[in-house]
Amino acid sequence: MLLPGFAFRNHVHDIRWDRLLAGRSGDAIVTMDTPPLYLRFAYGNPVVRRWRHQVFGYCGIAPSRILPLGPTNRGGTVKNLAKWEAQVARLAATAPGLKRPPKVSRLAGFLDAPPAGAE
Repeated sequence: MLLPGFAFRNHVHDIRWDRLLAGRSGDAIVTMDTPPLYLRFAYGNPVVRRWRHQVFGYCGIAPSRILPLGPTNRGGTVKNLAKWEAQVARLAATAPGLKRPPKVSRLAGFLDAPPAGAE
């Protein structure tokens, strides 16, 4: 669960926030009634964009991968289950190879900088 204090921390006196999960990657598996190709071409992939930018991005999670699975209605789950299991297995198998940016401490560079006025 991406909760305040764990995934992000809002500042009290301004509109900024701290991304507490920076340097980590994330995967989301999203099931829906809409076929993923239709979602992508008819609507511009709003589910994927929301998860990648508004949820994972807000917490600092990058890179992120979103796997939309659908349609789930009218027997779609039974029909596609084997294919979806293979996609999830492939996603899990490649997770260790994701290129993550280095974790950055809020004090990075501050402790290494010479004191003010030093030459």
